[in-house]
Amino acid sequence: MLAWDTSGSTVSAALGRGAWLAQGAAVHVQSAHAVGGAQASATLLPALQGLLQQAGLAWRDVHALVVGQGPGAFTGLRTACSLAQGLALGLGDVPVIMVPSLMAMAHTARLQCPDWRVAGEIHVALDARMGQWYTASYRFDDAAAVPWQVPQVVQPPALWQPGQWLEAVQASQGRRLAYQLAPEATWPAAIDAQAAPPSASAMLHLAPAHWRAAQVVSAADVMPLYVRDEVAQTMAQRGVAS
Repeated sequence: MLAWDTSGSTVSAALGRGAWLAQGAAVHVQSAHAVGGAQASATLLPALQGLLQQAGLAWRDVHALVVGQGPGAFTGLRTACSLAQGLALGLGDVPVIMVPSLMAMAHTARLQCPDWRVAGEIHVALDARMGQWYTASYRFDDAAAVPWQVPQVVQPPALWQPGQWLEAVQASQGRRLAYQLAPEATWPAAIDAQAAPPSASAMLHLAPAHWRAAQVVSAADVMPLYVRDEVAQTMAQRGVAS
């Protein structure tokens, strides 16, 4: 099984081998990273090819794909989904598991921090550029994640205003926040925050739960999750005087 995420500035790729979907545990996992963003279209396929070569495998040995759905970088998401469609069709319409990139961030943080692996909510904040953040919340039970608050776009000040998004974090048991921001924000002391870019390895961990829940699509149904449809703002929207 091959997995990749191109929602941020770095391409994350991973190869899982063994009875992965049936047993929910990896026999062997290899990971790779490459330059992302506008260069993802040139770096993603070589990264995946490299993982297969290191494992002594060929494309015909790939039986499923796991793809970071977004939200995130517009160009990166288009690259990820276009490649998934092409590979899925070329490999005999192999199944594709779409994993929200914010969910992958949350589980990446769980893998980095043993204290976070207990059941409970994890909140996520990702730089959406244009002065906005993507946010979401997930309730975890082992490696299964259930959306607690669906991905949305917020203005950074809203994270600290009463009744807004951070209130959900503060009301959460554990108050755990996975984030990927530039520049990194200073979080209130009550929040346990972990920097956690979405990793393809974390997506492989989430794949069995998606498989059991029949959250699998064919090549024709591979679609990115943008959340924010407007990728550019007018001068008026940015508050710039004409």
